[in-house]
Amino acid sequence: MAGSLYLVATVHAAPGQIDNLLKHIKGIRDYALSNEKGTLTYIVTQSVDDKDSVVIWEEYTSSATHEEHTNGELFKAFLAESSTLLDRELNVTILSGV
Repeated sequence: MAGSLYLVATVHAAPGQIDNLLKHIKGIRDYALSNEKGTLTYIVTQSVDDKDSVVIWEEYTSSATHEEHTNGELFKAFLAESSTLLDRELNVTILSGV
């Protein structure tokens, strides 16, 4: 949808952390879809070839609503634990609708 902000995030779990990673991400997803009016889409997918690789597809009404999401407590808690949960840097691509 034109005007929306789209985001694709790829994360890779550290060895033995995939269950904890998915728990965090699913918690963020559930909260965002239930409580953040500006979050339109939040889809969590897992690679078929690499079960430790997770891709998250997000859609927000604007960059401001995305900023509200990233300032939320659950997202901040995820970032605080990311050094334990992830074995590489979070890869994020931000896109605009055309």
